[in-house]
Amino acid sequence: MWVDYRQVVHTVTGEVSTQYCIPGGTGRNGQLLLGDDYLLDGSDGRLLDQALMEARLTTLLKEATKKLSENLASNPGQFVIVPINALALEVESLTTVFGDLCRAIPEDARANLIFEVMNLPRTPQLDVIDNLAILLFPFCRFFIARPQPGCTDFTTFTNCNFQGVCFNLKNKPWPVDKIQPDLAAFKENAFACRMATYLHGCATPEIVAVANGLGFEYLDGSAVEPNVNTA
Repeated sequence: MWVDYRQVVHTVTGEVSTQYCIPGGTGRNGQLLLGDDYLLDGSDGRLLDQALMEARLTTLLKEATKKLSENLASNPGQFVIVPINALALEVESLTTVFGDLCRAIPEDARANLIFEVMNLPRTPQLDVIDNLAILLFPFCRFFIARPQPGCTDFTTFTNCNFQGVCFNLKNKPWPVDKIQPDLAAFKENAFACRMATYLHGCATPEIVAVANGLGFEYLDGSAVEPNVNTA
């Protein structure tokens, strides 16, 4: 497994205060997988491969712990966003592993840790989201959600104290006329719930311009320039 860290730019200041963790490695079938594909490997079939999911979770959190510790020494203001497969936190044995791994992260490093929960149910149920929040709360500075595409009601996340929501464009050069309505609806609903918005994988300047125009607070991707005021 390897982990890349993508710079996340705050659209008002143009500064980079956050890094987004993107894992990659060899999948079950020997192919190279990156990002979501790697995180979901083992949980994308009818039966969960719990051993593989545990290995993914363990390696990811250990790598993130190293990065957090490095940041404390060289750049103590940097946050790290770590994506977590929601299904892994619905398996009792894996929640135990998750808790043990998180308790091993130094407390000062946890203060710079943001968990992003992905692979959520298409329709978020209060009890499921609340259980996730209970698991995450003791171990990080913030926890944010990445709803399924098409989810437009973020009230459940707000009620369970999630601080933000994310939309992932996967660094593909989507035509802006195709994605702008979805991004606008996403931002409108997040604004109504008073949640911060993160847009991952902005691949073209046109997408960055649309995201800025809609008021997304945090952007990353190949077309996002750090240290430049993009507002």
